[in-house]
Amino acid sequence: MALLQSNKYRAEIDGLRAVAVALVVLFHLGLGFSGGYVGVDIFFVISGYLITRIILEKQSNNTWSFPHFWYRRFMRLAPALTGMVLAVLIAGYFLLLPGDYKNVAEAAIAQFFMVANVYVWQTTGYFDGPSGIRPLLHGWSLAVEEQFYLIYPIFIVLLARLSQRIVVAGMLMVAAVSLLMSEYGAQHHPVVTFLLLPTRAWELLLGGLLVKFPKPNTNFAKIFPFLGYVGLAAIFLASIFFSEQTQFPGFSALVPCLGAAAIILSTSIKTSGVRRLLSWSPLVFVGQISYSIYLWHWPIIAFWSYHNLGTVPDVWTAAQLLVLTMCCGYLSWIFFEQPFRIKPSSESLSPSLKPTTRLLGMVASCVSIAVSIIYYNGFESRLSPVARSVNEAGISKILARNPNTAKRGKFPRYGSTGNNKETIDFIVWGDSHALQLDSLIGEMARGTGKQGVIAAMPGTVPAIGVWRTWRKDYEREWNENVIQWIEKKDIKDVILVCFWSQRIGAMPVVNSRYLVSGPNIDSKTSDQAARALAEGLEKTIKRLADDGRNVWVVGQMPFTSGDPKREWLMNEYFGSPSTTDKTSQPYLVAKRNVDHLLDSLNAPFKKLDSDVQVFKEKEAIPLVIDGTCLWFDKDHLSVDGANLVLAELLSPVKEALLVQTADRRSHPYALHVIEQ
Repeated sequence: MALLQSNKYRAEIDGLRAVAVALVVLFHLGLGFSGGYVGVDIFFVISGYLITRIILEKQSNNTWSFPHFWYRRFMRLAPALTGMVLAVLIAGYFLLLPGDYKNVAEAAIAQFFMVANVYVWQTTGYFDGPSGIRPLLHGWSLAVEEQFYLIYPIFIVLLARLSQRIVVAGMLMVAAVSLLMSEYGAQHHPVVTFLLLPTRAWELLLGGLLVKFPKPNTNFAKIFPFLGYVGLAAIFLASIFFSEQTQFPGFSALVPCLGAAAIILSTSIKTSGVRRLLSWSPLVFVGQISYSIYLWHWPIIAFWSYHNLGTVPDVWTAAQLLVLTMCCGYLSWIFFEQPFRIKPSSESLSPSLKPTTRLLGMVASCVSIAVSIIYYNGFESRLSPVARSVNEAGISKILARNPNTAKRGKFPRYGSTGNNKETIDFIVWGDSHALQLDSLIGEMARGTGKQGVIAAMPGTVPAIGVWRTWRKDYEREWNENVIQWIEKKDIKDVILVCFWSQRIGAMPVVNSRYLVSGPNIDSKTSDQAARALAEGLEKTIKRLADDGRNVWVVGQMPFTSGDPKREWLMNEYFGSPSTTDKTSQPYLVAKRNVDHLLDSLNAPFKKLDSDVQVFKEKEAIPLVIDGTCLWFDKDHLSVDGANLVLAELLSPVKEALLVQTADRRSHPYALHVIEQ
């Protein structure tokens, strides 16, 4: 085994960096390249290659030092990162609402503690805002590399003490396990798999294995130059044909990663045409400042998107944002990267005191500012009293985490049944929209002296034999566990709540990812989804009713468009152009479609009509009424909003529960439902 090359500068790798950063930036600007996010994977392969080369070469000449390695990494990455974070924190005071400003401050602290990817994972919940309003979101990839730099050198150095063969065997074994975890995770746990090191490590290790690749013999060397063209083709095919719907990373990430590896191998041969192409001076220059470009591109896009309510920039605007990104990247390279960079030739193990002190002072300043922002709740005092009230409009977030929650019956409980606390009188079973009823459920439980629970799983239809294809096993297990628990506890009243229109595509914009399928229906269209839902609901209701249970189905829940709460606040605080009221037509059309589906069911249930009079009386859906914000987001009412516009929704159930208390046998079911 021999090192691929000596530790000398390879301009073509900077050229490959330029390709990677260009794909990422163009993808985020919406300028083609639907799979441009693979640029991050290319960066991972390059980083793995370069870091492994540094470690092994320093070991071979007995100059290796863990502190020196980590210090150099810190001085390489921290200056430009700190400058960008500081700029975002300062700009955020003027450009962000308090809640979003506080979130940015939390992300900044996570970034400096090298856990930005974990922070994104933990805060990417069902009710979190879109990624376009998180200016530090892109820091997740830096955290992956930083964590790798902490662990990987120890792994390599320990194995190298045994033999070089064991180094290669160890890298191959860990990479294989990581890749298999990545494939499994991409199918079952896509968010955590995308963000965390264990499922990304194989990409960096792939780059590291290139260093141990044997020098080609004469015959094999002849095909090496062509590998580069194959690699370029793989990268560009992935960037064009992959999309946000592609299962990723997993095996799909092999395409761009192997492409990058092929290019690095190919360009080790001086006669490689790809080497000459990637060594073109403009590409090399972009590659040299690619780190700063990457750091700055996302905050610039995010701030623009934030003040344009998440719209995609047109070509002219995107071009302007691109120019601004390049300018900021260049200035960052000049004023933050270059002054702190340690020359590769420097072997001094002693840190330079002056630049280190300056850098630590910058980091401390950023952390102090971030802590202040969090302490003062994003400087909420900037808002008027009415705006502050709207800003605080929230929703219960007591969503179930996994199917085992239902198996164990670990549901939030409402009310009390005196000494017999094991008795559950009613259950609200639904998706996240059931949480809008949190306050109303509590009021109903207290008013009737009954005890109930809420079983809410995001995006999951409360029916057996119905699921979204990409979460089939998860949702099927959850629903089966819930209905078995209902039967075990002999719960008499079951209330089903769901955002029905989204599950059958009865929405202005239909995303097939949301459509439900069934055992014999793999839904691609709205009609197929409606049929699958109808079959699942009939099966569920009949199973419940056959055991003498009362089944209530809440009709279509209200929805609007955009991000109503944020739009109102943006208009109030920044004077941003936005529509304060939305047309009610999409909601009314969706409601008619859902009503038609529910009315066609051949099963015994009572419908709770979620018709909202205020939406019928006006052509527009109001966002705020008398200082009360109706909405948490575009299709979830806030707690106060639900109390205001859905106040009578559960009245029929409440009456039925009261009748049961008086005489359960004589009055097993209350018929005071809203007429359809």
